[in-house]
Amino acid sequence: MPPKVVNKPRSHSVKGKDGGVNTSTAARTAADKSGIASKGSGSDMENYFDKLKSIEKVDADNIGGKAFAQLLNDVKISTGTLEFYVLMWRLGVTRQGILSRAEWVTAAYTYAFDTLTQLKTKVGEWTSEVKSKKEVFAIMYNFLYDYVRGEEDRIASTESAVAAWGVLFPGDPLMLSWNKWAKEVYAEQVSRDLWRQVLLFKNAYEENREFPVDKPWPSAIIDFCTWHKAQKG
Repeated sequence: MPPKVVNKPRSHSVKGKDGGVNTSTAARTAADKSGIASKGSGSDMENYFDKLKSIEKVDADNIGGKAFAQLLNDVKISTGTLEFYVLMWRLGVTRQGILSRAEWVTAAYTYAFDTLTQLKTKVGEWTSEVKSKKEVFAIMYNFLYDYVRGEEDRIASTESAVAAWGVLFPGDPLMLSWNKWAKEVYAEQVSRDLWRQVLLFKNAYEENREFPVDKPWPSAIIDFCTWHKAQKG
């Protein structure tokens, strides 16, 4: 006799510390025991993943390339947008252009979507939350480092970090200046610590519109402040 389907899978959500889904073996086992991973909402999404896999698969449990692009097309989300980064965060994706069955199915059960229309609606809700709540934005922002960095690199390149900052902080005067400095002057790799410190620095700056000097910032940020002041004359 199949296990009883849980009608409110949110109460059993298996989330990682950065807000995305936790796709570890332990997390999936916990979902199975709770009755989430039985049948119902997730089964349609499992079938959908199999359809994507028939388009292009990386291996038995991962899709990429045209299949990944088809997913984005089906939910009407473009790369290089905030909605795209929100989706990657909530799905727990850390490899560029690659989605695993575990990531997809766990997200479907965790966030209780059984159609792509529902997923698209949730992305809209998540995006609104990211825009309105700094603490939620920070969780997503910190999670995204691994995705921005790329699977093959230990540290993010300046190019990939600047591209992400441009999407995450569109039109922000400070970040426009930061990106110009990062590309033209800094031109070094962006460590996880620097990635995190940039958001803290931006938030501190916004409090009084002056460069905060009350804490020991990384040398890169100090160099930027010096450069920025010189640019202003």
